[in-house]
Amino acid sequence: MNRSNFGRQSGFVLDVCRVHGVWFDAEELDGVLRWVVRGGEKRAEEREREEQRNAAMRARFRVEPRTSDLSSRSASEGSRDSDWLRHAFELLFER
Repeated sequence: MNRSNFGRQSGFVLDVCRVHGVWFDAEELDGVLRWVVRGGEKRAEEREREEQRNAAMRARFRVEPRTSDLSSRSASEGSRDSDWLRHAFELLFER
């Protein structure tokens, strides 16, 4: 049996069994249903999609220095340039 936060952000930690399903403690089913009715599940799905978009953007703009770019510079100078650019993209695309 594993414990899992329902919807990753509901605050309801449920017992989950791969064979037997989900087990609710007292009041958990009512709480989860209220969370879903109030739009919690929709917000969780939107947040998940946004996290996936941000990860895709970070992966798309990940800049790795090429060896030909570093041949005319010292290794530390090329590393500083790459670190600055990576940091700029992290600031733009992460929350």
